[in-house]
Amino acid sequence: MTILLVCHSVGDTEVLAEVARCLLRRGIEEEICLFTVGQAAKRMLSALPAADTLLNPRVKVHHLSEVIGDEPMRAVENASLEGDLLERLQKYLDGIAISRVLVGAPSQFDAAVPYQIAEYLSPRVQAGAGISITYPFLAEAFFLWKALLPLKSEWFNHYIWFFPFLKAAAIAQRYCADLPIEVTGHPAVDKALESLPDPAKVAATRVDLEVVPGKILLFVSGSKLVKEDHTLVRELLLLLENRDDIELRLGLHPGMNDAQLVAYIDAMSILIAECAEKPIYRAIKITASSAIHERLASLAARGSAIDARYILSKSISGDDSATAAQGVASSALATLGMQRAAQGAPVYCHDESITPFVDSPPYPLFHGGRNIGLFVEYLTKSSAAGATARVPVAAERQSAIEIMADRLTGKLPDDSPVAAMARK
Repeated sequence: MTILLVCHSVGDTEVLAEVARCLLRRGIEEEICLFTVGQAAKRMLSALPAADTLLNPRVKVHHLSEVIGDEPMRAVENASLEGDLLERLQKYLDGIAISRVLVGAPSQFDAAVPYQIAEYLSPRVQAGAGISITYPFLAEAFFLWKALLPLKSEWFNHYIWFFPFLKAAAIAQRYCADLPIEVTGHPAVDKALESLPDPAKVAATRVDLEVVPGKILLFVSGSKLVKEDHTLVRELLLLLENRDDIELRLGLHPGMNDAQLVAYIDAMSILIAECAEKPIYRAIKITASSAIHERLASLAARGSAIDARYILSKSISGDDSATAAQGVASSALATLGMQRAAQGAPVYCHDESITPFVDSPPYPLFHGGRNIGLFVEYLTKSSAAGATARVPVAAERQSAIEIMADRLTGKLPDDSPVAAMARK
């Protein structure tokens, strides 16, 4: 029998990969199949480090592109499958003896394939099945809110819908009052609360980031949306153009495809170049992980023109960059921002149309353009004060990953609608 984990985007793939590792640690007997239906998930799971516990004979990684082809997969990545392509996917699923399934909610606006898989498999799963939603914000453009939940479909009741925050769960129940929901907390916050940043590693990362000693570091956690991030960075540069005590580092999102990556770098390089006569010009750089550096090198070798003049040559992960910064900003609340907010650092999300689910307080979270000045003021004062305070945590608590692993292996709460269905 096989436990099927369906991955699409960066966030849900990270979560489902951690669930798989947790299941392996528990010694589960079934095989695990990580099935990627998005390019970002495929890239991530095709480049696992040699020491990763997922490189295990009992773990298989399959890709939708192997079922329907590379070009059709790219075409439907932000859409749904129909006709022959849908039949080929269903035939593939029919060929697997699936015992349990966990589907990750995609962050592409109109991506529907993961939900099509969940619907198709719903008659075969009565317990130990779930939909993992890790969005830290409400964007009504997402297929989940815009098109799926309003359907109030019967197959919804075959799954536990895992939401990270009470606010997210409450909004979901406005769309579908009977939706079987469990609030797990967010894996990113769990990770942040395990320990405070290591001062030695933070110091080493700041050296790699070429931050001038004594300066405040603000990390901008990039998204896949060029227009929205361009607006955010422009506003920050205007606000900080004459400041000589703050440095900016802009991280590139790993979920961008090649065309998005090149367009994003070009747009940001032009924006930075426009500040050439201002003090902030010398204090802003673009950071990239090792995976993105490899992709940029490959693109350059294939003849793509990439404006790399502001990209730091050292490979630095977004996680390390955010941890080394005194504050984090993004267009919408992102994973790295949540982690730092939970550790007491100020966090800013710019897009007023996207509502963060995280409650503030206790998180030092600033939302919307009208609060950008307050964010910078708080960042300056908190950096001068030194230590930050973590959000208080209950002594006895399960992590989101552990909760999902429990439910996936049949440990269901007595009051779960899915458990009640299984008992019938």
